[in-house]
Amino acid sequence: MSQTAGVPSTEELQRRMAQDEADFRDTLAEYGFTEEETAGFKQRIDAGDPLYAILGMPESAVRERYDLARRLYEAGRLSEAEALFRWLCLYSGSAPVNWMGLGAVLQCREQWEDALNAYGMAVQYTEGEEPAPWYHCGICSMQLGRREEATSAFREAILRCRPGAPGHGEVLSRAAALYGSLEEKAAGHVANQ
Repeated sequence: MSQTAGVPSTEELQRRMAQDEADFRDTLAEYGFTEEETAGFKQRIDAGDPLYAILGMPESAVRERYDLARRLYEAGRLSEAEALFRWLCLYSGSAPVNWMGLGAVLQCREQWEDALNAYGMAVQYTEGEEPAPWYHCGICSMQLGRREEATSAFREAILRCRPGAPGHGEVLSRAAALYGSLEEKAAGHVANQ
C-alpha cells in the first residue's frame, strides 16, 4: 500500500489517537477525576457536545460572552474582543459565528494567515454552504498574495449565494467584483507574456 507524502499511515494515526486518549485520561486523573467521569467526558466529546455544556456552563452565559465580544469588536477594542472570541472558539467551537468573529478581529489586525485559518474553520462548521466565510477567505488570500486561492474562494462564495437570503446579496456583489478583478488581472498577465 502506498502512502501519500506527508500523510501518516492508518496504523500511525490509530497509534497517535490511542496515545492522545491515554494522555487525556492521565491528565484528568491528575486533576482527581475518576475513570467513570473521564469516560463520561470522552463520550460527550465524541458525541460533539461543546465544552461549555460538558463543564455545566449555561448556554445563556456563552451567548452573553458572544454579545460582549461583538460589542468590543464594534468599539474597536480588538485585543479584548480577540480574547473573548478565542474563548468562545474553545468552549463552543462548532458554532461558525464564533470563528467568523475571531476571523474578523484577526483580519482587522492584519493577521491574514490566522484570520484565514479562523474563516476556514467557519467554512468547515457550515459545511461550506455559507458564502461569507468563503468571501473572507478570499480577502485574506488576496492579502497574502495568493491570487489563485483568492479567485477560487470568491468563486465558491458566489456559488453559495442564495437569492433573498440575509446578507447574501452584499456578499455576492463584493465577491463578484473581486473575482472579476482577479480574472482580468490574470487575463492581462497571460496576454502580456
